[in-house]
Amino acid sequence: MKKKTFLKLCGWLAASAGLVGCAETPVTPPTTRPETAQPATTRPENSRPTTTNPVTAETVQVPAITTQYPTTTLPQGETTTLPVSPTALPTPPVTATASPAPTAMPTPTTQSSFSPVLKPVVPASSGYYFRFTANGRMVFYGRALNGSQTGTWAMTPGNPAWTFLTPGSGNFTTDLTLAALNDKAAGTTVITELSTGKVLATLQNRSSSTIFSPDNKMIAYLLRSAQQAGPEQPQRFELWMSNPDGSQARTVWSGLEAGNLAWFQDNRRLLWTGRDSANRRSGLWVKNVAGGDNAGAYTIIESKGLTGAALSPDGQSVAYWVTLQGSEFSGVWLARSDGSQARKLPWVGGFRWADTGELLYVPVRQGRETASTLWSFNPATGQTSRLTGPDKVPLKIALDQWQVAPGGRSIVYRNADDNALWQLTFRA
Repeated sequence: MKKKTFLKLCGWLAASAGLVGCAETPVTPPTTRPETAQPATTRPENSRPTTTNPVTAETVQVPAITTQYPTTTLPQGETTTLPVSPTALPTPPVTATASPAPTAMPTPTTQSSFSPVLKPVVPASSGYYFRFTANGRMVFYGRALNGSQTGTWAMTPGNPAWTFLTPGSGNFTTDLTLAALNDKAAGTTVITELSTGKVLATLQNRSSSTIFSPDNKMIAYLLRSAQQAGPEQPQRFELWMSNPDGSQARTVWSGLEAGNLAWFQDNRRLLWTGRDSANRRSGLWVKNVAGGDNAGAYTIIESKGLTGAALSPDGQSVAYWVTLQGSEFSGVWLARSDGSQARKLPWVGGFRWADTGELLYVPVRQGRETASTLWSFNPATGQTSRLTGPDKVPLKIALDQWQVAPGGRSIVYRNADDNALWQLTFRA
């Protein structure tokens, strides 16, 4: 791998993992804490997570805010087909038997009749931690356009009205009924009912990112242990889960360098990246939490260089990064969620799943390209479609910050030129 391409890859990986890396425009979220945040508390450095009794939080009502943005029509995209069978690559270091795919870059052969549309949706210095809900609304943290309120908002791209949700930031259920709000000053995560403001639990978990199961009945988080061997040694983590009210809290796994935690859609299994406590096995881990604490975690993919992963919406496939394992094995891979049929994909860049089952991706820019290209890969057919091109659409994504809207027709991304959130619609 050429040195220039490797440095670009490092930037993409750091951005995808939420780290500070190579980027066009640095993005720094606001540091001011909301006035209604939970008070700070003091606790021993090596104490275990606990749950406090619920308290009542005040509900905030803020009127919807309206703004208007211009719309720009852009030229059309292109489509191609990637062969599915053919020349095999060496088998990657995985638990299951892999079936590598060809590595030749696709060549566009046909064009789409749809002209992409690009428009801004959230102004600069706002729209942090943005993501989509199942019904198409976008949730983000920022300040109101008139500067009256800071917190988490919900809006539908194309509709200028914003709805205020809560003064804090964190993770939310897809139906926006519950929130896991981080209070970094207090080192807690507060589980809250959004409609009433009622606090269900306050987790003493050092503000670890807490995620809800798809049915909203469980929460899980990776807790960085206070007991570390040293700053240069692999960091120790524990996987915790409980009910949303904090009851039945328990550790279900412990290991090293854990991340990328995700629920399967069956509400029974969790997936994450990491190493075992002995630092002998590295890769993608799965645990059936419905099987009880005695059901051990196991690896579906083993690789020392596995650094990031994303489950498909149906939980049947997983895309993941492998780095520092030589040119044969480093890159983006795709496998079944049981670890079988692993194959290396013919590109390097950031990727996101669409609810259509497609894997959208933005390859690392080459040579003198001044803008990025958006592609789509269909795992079932092997078809690869070029959705935009750097010569036609000024797609400049800062720090790999982009999300796919429900329906798979558009993405929202942070623009590196003006630090605002823009929507790119590439299908009718």
